[in-house]
Amino acid sequence: SCLGMNSFQLRRLNVTGCGKITDRGVDKLCNGCTQLRHLELSANIKLTDKCCDSIIHLKELQALYLRGCDLLTDS
Repeated sequence: SCLGMNSFQLRRLNVTGCGKITDRGVDKLCNGCTQLRHLELSANIKLTDKCCDSIIHLKELQALYLRGCDLLTDS
């Protein structure tokens, strides 16, 4: 949550394989880092479809990587 609160100008973030990232963490990140353009969340096994509810609010997002997030579905 510290990253989300203090990084509103952050444009790129890569947290591939960070085993502690959760849907709640993605929500806080997206609420605090509204200027993100590139977000790499691949291989984060705790992420579910719920994280997408937060990601869709990133209006500047141009690239999103979710490979290997096994709990995500196509819906």
